[in-house]
Amino acid sequence: MSISLDPDGNIQVNPITGLSIQVSGQQALEEQAMSECRCEQNGNFADPTYGRDALVWKLSQSNIDRVADIKRIIQKYYEPNSISAENNTITVK
Repeated sequence: MSISLDPDGNIQVNPITGLSIQVSGQQALEEQAMSECRCEQNGNFADPTYGRDALVWKLSQSNIDRVADIKRIIQKYYEPNSISAENNTITVK
């Protein structure tokens, strides 16, 4: 089980119950991989100081290196069918 996050990394809340939305299975693995990618860039919503120092490490500006960095993180959680980078957007399928 994992807390569902929107594309910006904010916790999604059920508008009727006011409780956080929970996900499981493949979607939970995807949420965990996305959270780690955000943490690597000091983008953790709960603690902005968590993660690597942006002055020391950040995702590369090169699409090839950026895909390799993201692939390394995602493959800890599941095996994606493909990862591609176009127009400064990373797509994981």
